[in-house]
Amino acid sequence: MLQIDPFANAMQITVADENNLFLVKEDDGFILIDTAVDAPEIDDIIGMIENSELPLKAIVITHSHDDHLGGLVKFKEAFSETPLLFSRREYELVLKTELLASDKQVPLKEGIPDSLPYEPDFLLEEGDKVGELEVLFTPGHTPGHITLFHPFHRYLLVGDVMQTLGGAAICGVHRDAFPKPARLNWDLAQSIDVVHRFLTLEPMFIGTGHGDVMRNAMEVLPETIEEANLVLAVTK
Repeated sequence: MLQIDPFANAMQITVADENNLFLVKEDDGFILIDTAVDAPEIDDIIGMIENSELPLKAIVITHSHDDHLGGLVKFKEAFSETPLLFSRREYELVLKTELLASDKQVPLKEGIPDSLPYEPDFLLEEGDKVGELEVLFTPGHTPGHITLFHPFHRYLLVGDVMQTLGGAAICGVHRDAFPKPARLNWDLAQSIDVVHRFLTLEPMFIGTGHGDVMRNAMEVLPETIEEANLVLAVTK
């Protein structure tokens, strides 16, 4: 049975116990945010979408790590006409794994692939819209990371800017229960700045790549910023 956690007009679906993807339901179809990993649950999610009689109108990837891209092939095989949307900066990074002058000059971490299984149909930047969702450019976990914000329902789908598995944290702060995001995190200082920005949006819900939906975001975000600043101070 699928692990589904609904909120507002979205649902978090957990794949292989620790990897989340999100389906946003709009009047004219679903938007899929991230594809988690290749696991049997992906077939069940595809079946659920097909049985809904609503189209899958877009697939959006927050960043290029394998636990957000892993189910893409199955989804594209099932929904071949659905466009793939990808961060412009992240796609540049896939094509050429090096920093640009506009990036913060922090050494890159492992985990950036040298190709994608499908070419993006559209490249996203700050201020673009995908249905009712607004695109935020949120570098930190990777140089091209993006977040999706629903301004009416006031939720954020943040990829690996944050995690809640093992306890709410800005990725870059280690959690024993799931250390991978911290290990692959590019620049904690930028991620802290991003979470400060999240506070200004006053979100009601935050969906992360790993862990439960955050339902008390305005209480939790300041705590995660404080902890991350302490970690940053020690590691400088």
